[in-house]
Amino acid sequence: MHTLLDARHLIEVRETPGKGLGIFAKENISRGTRIVAERPLLTVNILPSHCVDVQTPFNNLPLPAQKAYLGLHGYASNTLKKDNDWNSLSALTRKILAIYAANHWGRDVFWLASRFNHSCIPNLHNAYNPNIKMETFHSIRDIKAGDELTVSYVSGICARQERQEQLNKWGFQCRCPACENTSSGIQLESKLARLAILNQRVNMLITDKQKLDIYQTMVALMHSIGLVGKCLHQW
Repeated sequence: MHTLLDARHLIEVRETPGKGLGIFAKENISRGTRIVAERPLLTVNILPSHCVDVQTPFNNLPLPAQKAYLGLHGYASNTLKKDNDWNSLSALTRKILAIYAANHWGRDVFWLASRFNHSCIPNLHNAYNPNIKMETFHSIRDIKAGDELTVSYVSGICARQERQEQLNKWGFQCRCPACENTSSGIQLESKLARLAILNQRVNMLITDKQKLDIYQTMVALMHSIGLVGKCLHQW
């Protein structure tokens, strides 16, 4: 359903080779456009033991919302199976947990935003907006009609090997522009690797002047790569 709070009328969900469903631009989208503003389909409970209760919130959903949730892609990593005594669970419970593991943002699972695929050089930035009580997704550069809209699943700034290790949680190997074994991909990865080194080095510096010099170098590198959303925001 279209809402005046976002510009989802400019996008469509469709199949993308090797990645299942993805979200694509139907028209040119300008930088800074709020593409999606969405409330959670499901929010988990955090138990006193710090475990996550997904089953109870799912059971409390109306049937149409349960059907929408079960239509999302799920992936059960070896860690998820080990932590949840997998063989003792029903098929439905396994599916509920696998969907949550593959799609949650913090404690929340979103129906539309779950269709955004990963890129190490994403063209969207997401953040919670307390004024409208929604998770929002904004374009961080101009996007052409037909381009896929992507977010980053990876935590922090890191080189390719560490990024791929993090992405094992979702069961895929990234093939975004920074992970391709092409001349342009190698150039992008060299900048990301340098960023990772600088990120480690800055924590060992003492004076503010030294840190500022490193941060300025990192910001320039991020801009040259196109990391101007969440990654740049933390500096």
